[in-house]
Amino acid sequence: MTDTTKQDDQADRDWLHPKDVIQTLRDRAWPYKQPVSTYATAVLAAYDKLASENATLRAAIDRVRALHAKGPDEERNYCECLGCGWEYPCPTVRALDGEGA
Repeated sequence: MTDTTKQDDQADRDWLHPKDVIQTLRDRAWPYKQPVSTYATAVLAAYDKLASENATLRAAIDRVRALHAKGPDEERNYCECLGCGWEYPCPTVRALDGEGA
């Protein structure tokens, strides 16, 4: 996991943590028939599943980025992608960065 990924992950946890949502629900009148604890269990399970999937996807992106690293091409005097040989940044890196391919 890269430093940026760790920062993004921490930022997500800071404002999305379900414990904050559950406390807010407890502080307000709960209008549903099921107790807050039933809802809380479901929310925490969903959060854990999404956090796990997020970590898996971020790790996959980091692996792709490592494969498509910048490397010198001495013959042509420019930098090329070590993974596919295209001029760097290659279409894969541009797609990961949200740019057009």
